[in-house]
Amino acid sequence: FESMKGHEGGPVALVAEDLLEAVQVDGLKAFISECPEPEVPPDVLTEEYYVSVETVQQPCNPIEVLIAQLLRRPDVSDVLGDVEGAQWSWHDYLDSDAPKAYHTDCNRRLVEYETVRTNPKWSSVVYLTDEGGATMIWRHNAFVAVQPRRGRYLLFPGDLPHGVLYAQEPKQADRIVLSIT
Repeated sequence: FESMKGHEGGPVALVAEDLLEAVQVDGLKAFISECPEPEVPPDVLTEEYYVSVETVQQPCNPIEVLIAQLLRRPDVSDVLGDVEGAQWSWHDYLDSDAPKAYHTDCNRRLVEYETVRTNPKWSSVVYLTDEGGATMIWRHNAFVAVQPRRGRYLLFPGDLPHGVLYAQEPKQADRIVLSIT
């Protein structure tokens, strides 16, 4: 991992280059193109898939294979610590689309007619294409910008505000990312 530090010193994010082989990226993209939207229980307001640590020991699809691979990497597991599972979703935008508004990742559940929000401990992005704008992440007055690069893995604390900037040179191409929290 390369530590991405803001101008205030401490790491804002970690980036691993070429984490995935090209054939694995192609397999993930093919799976995503055929994958149905997740079924969401009535009390859950966030549309994401969930997989437990036990389930990824015998993965059923390419994304579960990737999550198992990440959890076996000492550099990733040292940062993540103990985890029970992972939520995942994909995002497919044209690189010429408007930027993704700044937000924090959160899970929303409906409990007794009230929305309960929780941030994941960690958020991560797996870039499946080179297209699109940089992902910006803030911590207080520090920030980092991470450009999309096929096979790049970005990991950062789940409560940090982040978003996507305009592409520097839009090509009317898909910006496809896998989000794992």
